Amino acid sequence: MTSSLYVVIPVHNRRELTRRCLECLSRQTATGFEIVVVDDGSTDGTAETIRREFPRVTLLQGDGDLCGAEPPTSASRTRSSAARRTSCV
Repeated sequence: MTSSLYVVIPVHNRRELTRRCLECLSRQTATGFEIVVVDDGSTDGTAETIRREFPRVTLLQGDGDLCGAEPPTSASRTRSSAARRTSCV
């Protein structure tokens, strides 16, 4: 399916919240969108749940070290601003 709209959901160890979100999206009557979940190294079974229960969702997996995955501190905001000027974002 070629979509004009992508719903991108970044997650890390939020299995139940992600499941509820994907269940809501699956009940939408709108069409023409694709769901992409970016799981940054979850250890709570998030990726496995998505694969098993939502096979039409595109799952991209990281290792816990994706760009911008730090808590928002002053230093990380500065690095995040710099990252936006690179190909990382």
